[in-house]
Amino acid sequence: MLREQFIGHNPSHFRKNKIIDAFIISETFLWSAWNFITPIFAIFVIQHIKGGTIEIAALAFSIYVITRVIFEIITGKFLTGKSDQYKLMLTIFGMILMSASYVGFRLHIIY
Repeated sequence: MLREQFIGHNPSHFRKNKIIDAFIISETFLWSAWNFITPIFAIFVIQHIKGGTIEIAALAFSIYVITRVIFEIITGKFLTGKSDQYKLMLTIFGMILMSASYVGFRLHIIY
C-alpha cells in the first residue's frame, strides 16, 4: 500500500512545513515524557491506596495503553474520509475532554 503512494516520487524530496516538523518533535517529547512518568507516578500513588500493589498499577497502565491503541486505530479508520475542519474540531474536543479529566483527577486527589 505504501509503495503505490510513492511510485515515481522519492519521499526524501517531499517538502515539509517547518511548523509541522516542530509540532511533531514537540509532541514526541511531550508524550514520551508523559508515558515515562505515568508508571513511576503510579508506584508512588499506590503507597497511599489500601491494598494497592505495583502489579495492579502495571495492569491498569497496560489496560490503558491497549485500550488507547485500539481506540486510535478505530478512530483513524473512521476519520479517513472526513474533512480537515471536522478532524480539527474533534481534536480540540478530545484535548478539552482529556484536560478536564486530568483536572478532575487532581481535584479528586485534593478533596
